[in-house]
Amino acid sequence: MDRWGHISAFGAAPTLSIGGLPNAPILQQLHTVGSGGFALTKWGQVITYGAGVSPYWSGYSDWGAWDILRDVALINPTNPTASSQPMSAAATSRITGATTLNYTMSVLLIAQSHNLDCESAALRMALLAKGVDRSENWILAQMGADLRRAVMDQFGDVLRWGDPYVTFVGNVNGLEYNGTGYGVYYPPIAMAAGRAGQWTLAKEGWNPHDLYVEAASGNPAVVWLPVYGYWQTAMRTWTAWDGRQIRYTLVEHAMTLIGVNAAAKTVTLNDPNRGFVRTVSMADFEAAFAKFNNMAVVVY
Repeated sequence: MDRWGHISAFGAAPTLSIGGLPNAPILQQLHTVGSGGFALTKWGQVITYGAGVSPYWSGYSDWGAWDILRDVALINPTNPTASSQPMSAAATSRITGATTLNYTMSVLLIAQSHNLDCESAALRMALLAKGVDRSENWILAQMGADLRRAVMDQFGDVLRWGDPYVTFVGNVNGLEYNGTGYGVYYPPIAMAAGRAGQWTLAKEGWNPHDLYVEAASGNPAVVWLPVYGYWQTAMRTWTAWDGRQIRYTLVEHAMTLIGVNAAAKTVTLNDPNRGFVRTVSMADFEAAFAKFNNMAVVVY
């Protein structure tokens, strides 16, 4: 169970019928095996009840500040061996990934269906990783659009336009260079994910390492960065109709972060621009990610 009350079942644990709610009690429900069970909390406290089982863990690792409940196993105390832990291969892979930062999700690769709906396509892939399918058009409909054209100067720089923190800016089938279409930033994407039934953590200012921990734990993220091949582009600013200063580039793009390999110093991204899987160095990714102030939406 994480700090927000979200619950994930590992290993032999059955699917739980209760979900996490903001500000809900930390411990809401645990499974039992035989006639008892136990919970291992973040601070190492062990709580047992019933009889016939006892706690055992092997290779226990601290996942950082993000999880309240950790690696939990229920075994027969007469046979306290690591092999007797009720841990599935999938759970072992996920726990190992979180502790070693080496895990890549199997996520359906999608090429965006509109000229400028990379953010919707990236979110669709993140949702699919969680077993939820919503079309790009459905996602676009949740966010709405400000169809007004940009006010541009003689050099093609944008002076005034819509607010991508509020809604999709421009026509999804438009073009960035002539001010007919742009894109959307993290708040509307997080809103659409919520309407699809998924929790998110959406913000700017992500520490890349924290994002890598999320990916290695099986949580995909929509990340903002320039179009691949233009990661060195300069950023500019326009003034939105509502007065907000908008940091932008006319090669704005979004991808889905699906994997990380700390040993190789690489990350893996599903790129909806024509549908490519890209494995790039952490250094290159972080430089491009910084262009949009480390903006990402993690989907749980």
